[in-house]
Amino acid sequence: MTYAATDQTILGKQVLVKDPKPGVDPTKRKVVGQGKESNSPNTIVGDPTVTGAVVTIFLNGTAESQLFNLGTGRR
Repeated sequence: MTYAATDQTILGKQVLVKDPKPGVDPTKRKVVGQGKESNSPNTIVGDPTVTGAVVTIFLNGTAESQLFNLGTGRR
């Protein structure tokens, strides 16, 4: 079974980015976010723990964004 990917925008309340070794070890980076949408028209198709997912974090007021490929099995 194949699922089509769609972009879903979720308004955020808070984003915390930690990089204990900037420029040294990107595997140690951590991003924690908190959404603020209580009622959203967004839907999830499929199971991202089986098919994987991609998350892109955009910060308002800057041209900065980072894409994270999430493998399967993450919960």
